[in-house]
Order: sequence, then structure tokens, then C-alpha cells
Amino acid sequence: SLLTKNVAWNGFTDRCSLFELAVMDHAGTDKFELSPTNLGDHRVRNRSMGTVQQEDLYEEARRTEIIVQSKPLDTVLAEQGVADKPIRPWKMDTQGSEVSILRGAKQTLARTDYLLTEYWPYGLARFGHSAQDFISCLENYFSEFRNAQYKDQTYRPMNQLLENLLKPSSNVCGESMYIFRKAGSGSTA
Repeated sequence: SLLTKNVAWNGFTDRCSLFELAVMDHAGTDKFELSPTNLGDHRVRNRSMGTVQQEDLYEEARRTEIIVQSKPLDTVLAEQGVADKPIRPWKMDTQGSEVSILRGAKQTLARTDYLLTEYWPYGLARFGHSAQDFISCLENYFSEFRNAQYKDQTYRPMNQLLENLLKPSSNVCGESMYIFRKAGSGSTA
């Protein structure tokens, strides 16, 4: 309801489609958990919690009584009749479910010029994913990357991504934002 109000208040109702569902790599249902302290940290709960313990980062304080429908992004876009439209920028910050979303978005990735996404090792570990899983979702679609938080705006080849992901983050929670682009996408994003 907050997102719906925000879209309306900013005059974007005619340019936005909002859905009450989680985009993942599967169709079905998932638990949606609420952060007791951060409105920007609600997340889909992975069934296994990966290598993360319940007491890590106050996981046990999260309410999980909300059940959401889940669908692959490729399916959602096909249902909306926009599966063939090019995507210049795509921004994604989904609190660790990025790999699951990317695995359900192969057609979407194929037509995306730029992807701005969070890389959060803790969040990925909650889903049982690693840096290599993250890379494997991107390496066939993009030719270059850069860390959006570094002052150096130079794009680097994808074969340097693992080394970059393993560098310590300057952020206290360890997350970083990355921009990926296809070859020939033009000027910097």
C-alpha cells in the first residue's frame, strides 16, 4: 500500500504497473518476512536459510506470516505483453534474492542493456548462494561491470568480477551496488 501511495503521490500511476507478488525462479508461494526496524529490509524467506543462522542479524525477530505468490520475471513480463520490449536500465535491490530472480529472468536479461544491482554476500548466503552463483547468472549476458560505489568509473571485463566481489566492502553490512553493461551499450551509465 505504501508503494501504491508513493507512485500516486509522485504522478507515476500511468507509467507503473504494481503487482503483489515476488519474482523468483519458480512459480508457487513463498513466505515474506518483515523487518521490525527497517522498512527497506523486508524480504522473501528462503526455505533453507542457506548457511545463515536464525540469530544472525536478528533473523528471529522477523515476522513471516505473510505468504506471497511467486513467479519468474520472464513469465510476469510475458503475461503483461512486454516480453519483447528492450530494457535500457534495470535496477534490482532485493535483499539477497537476486540470484533466484536472475535465474527466472533469462529472456529479460538477454534484452537488458544495463543492470544496476546490489551484491550482498550475507543476503545471498541466506538463499544458499555464493559469489560464483551471482556471476554465473550474469556472465553470459553482460561484457563489463563496475562497482557503482567506487570513485573509479572504469568498466572492467566480466572475467575480473569475482576478484572485485571478494574485495572487502566499505559498507558496514558488506553490500555493494554494481552496474553491468553489454558490449557496445554506449556511454557510461
